Amino acid sequence: MRRDRSPLPIRATGIVLGIWIAGMLLLALVVVPALFALCTVPAE
Repeated sequence: MRRDRSPLPIRATGIVLGIWIAGMLLLALVVVPALFALCTVPAE
């Protein structure tokens, strides 16, 4: 009487996916521009 179901419930999958997307947006919009700002020479 075994039911074939996904190992994680839909809600947990949605939470993980949301955290992943938020992390990627944070990386793209905050971390990468900050690294570019640190690597460029300020104009005088």
